[in-house]
Amino acid sequence: IHNKASHYWVTVMNLYSFRFFQSMGTITALCSWLSCSSEEIPPDVEEPRSGERAAEVIVSYPEDDVVPDIAREPRPPTPLPPVPMPLPPPPIVVVPVELGECGNAKADPNEECDDGNKVSGDGCNKECRKESCGDGKVNNNNENCDDGNDESNDGCDASCHTELSFIASSRSTLDVGNTQSCYKDDTRWQLKCWGSNNQGELGQENTEEIGNGVGKSVEDTDPIRFGSGVSAALVVAGGNSSAKFSCVVTSAGTLKCFGDNSSGQLGKGNTTDIGDSEDEMGNHLTPISLGSGRRVQDADAGGKHVCALLDNHLIKCFGENGFGQLGQGNTLDLGDNANELGDNLTPISLGTNRTVTHVATGEDFSCAILDDASLKCWGRNDAGQLGQGNTNSLGDAPNEMGDNLAAIDLGTGRTAIQIATGAKHSCALLDNASVKCFGNNSLGQLGQGNTNNLGDGAAEMGDALLAIDLGAGRTATAISAGDNFTCVLLDNAAVKCFGDNASGQLGQGNSNAIGDGAGEMGDNLAAINLGSGRTATIIAAGGSTTCVVLDNQELKCFGENGYGQLGQNSTVDLGDNVSEMGDNLAPITLGF
Repeated sequence: IHNKASHYWVTVMNLYSFRFFQSMGTITALCSWLSCSSEEIPPDVEEPRSGERAAEVIVSYPEDDVVPDIAREPRPPTPLPPVPMPLPPPPIVVVPVELGECGNAKADPNEECDDGNKVSGDGCNKECRKESCGDGKVNNNNENCDDGNDESNDGCDASCHTELSFIASSRSTLDVGNTQSCYKDDTRWQLKCWGSNNQGELGQENTEEIGNGVGKSVEDTDPIRFGSGVSAALVVAGGNSSAKFSCVVTSAGTLKCFGDNSSGQLGKGNTTDIGDSEDEMGNHLTPISLGSGRRVQDADAGGKHVCALLDNHLIKCFGENGFGQLGQGNTLDLGDNANELGDNLTPISLGTNRTVTHVATGEDFSCAILDDASLKCWGRNDAGQLGQGNTNSLGDAPNEMGDNLAAIDLGTGRTAIQIATGAKHSCALLDNASVKCFGNNSLGQLGQGNTNNLGDGAAEMGDALLAIDLGAGRTATAISAGDNFTCVLLDNAAVKCFGDNASGQLGQGNSNAIGDGAGEMGDNLAAINLGSGRTATIIAAGGSTTCVVLDNQELKCFGENGYGQLGQNSTVDLGDNVSEMGDNLAPITLGF
């Protein structure tokens, strides 16, 4: 407190100043602090200045320690308010940068490129990121592999094309399983499958059907992911009525399978399904181990087993083995437990120094064309599908394989160039472009104009087995078999099918079986109407469904469609009623 002409001043915390007046031992403070309590000011005290308020405090004089004449109860000083904190700085206003949508033809800050579409394979992918060979992704029209470098002689050359060889067949583009269909495009080797998916056989990491009109359309479905830098070289669709699965031979020569795994047919050493849950495809789906340094050139899938043709021209099979279809001389399933594949899986012995050029699998049996063009089959044989003149299964007991397994007699001087297998029948395309079939014939699938099984009794094979009458002057260039029917691609690019037709899979506009009665084959069997001026280049049959790639690259499917396997966004069978074929049968919009 400072005394100056009986006025007292005090500074509190250098923030507030008080002007004091002395009056009979009482000092009244006049302050500009608006929160001061207001008190009555004695008449001899100077009036507060404008904007000031009065506060009264008691002061004693140290020089005389005199008690003031007017004794009053001292009042405690009015507490000071808390020191106000400095005001926070004004908020920073962030003005958002408007990011454009990929595909609007304008390269925005969040995009590397934008070519006006959301299509990969044209230099700017569907996420608007630049594409180039060597980026580790198969994403250009000119790529079918990309190992992250521009070097050759490592399986993927400097221009991002695979350096590996694969067996050419319909599986290079198309395959049909029990209730799913799969197609691989010819440019980037991308693969889409549609139809049933309750076990993950479509490889979408869910169980939603595709193409049935409820789930996604084929067009809107993303291609199946097989991992960085690889694409689909061959497509394989397998399964039976209770187990559905699919496989792919990748551009790196590896084999990957997904879907039902109840018998170990996915080759993972367990029985856990793959493809029906998140994080199971792409890089998460590891290749099946088939031996040190081995690569796959061809593969096929049966009801619940898979056979792979390796680059050393030997085959290995795994999965269900109840009838010896794995060719190991026993009936033990393989691939459902650890340490059963890889180098531990013995290649099938098909004879001294014999190797394999082509492989095919039926529901519970397997077949192979050997390097000498002979044909051998093993596994289930209840309908004569192994062509041995009996119904004894082969490969399910010791000493039945190798040189002990006789080649099928296809006729004097005749050899096989292709084999097609159904549920319980087999068909061979011979070196003279004729076709012979044997095994189950309950619905005329052997094309003989009757329902007699062939190959299950003596004197039914060889020259006694007649070639199928395909029409005057007509020969075959390719064959395919569904469960209980057979399709042939003729030399004039027409297609004829025969056998079971309950769902219209023969494409005749009705549901009548063909080939089970006299006078139904040859010129009496009409070629399938595929559309005005259209011919076929590839055929594939499976289950009760047929698919055909046309000369204009369109894909048409007909027959059973309970799961959307015809890709028409419905579950209505096609081909079993008039006006459903020809130009009325719409091609599948694939969306590649």
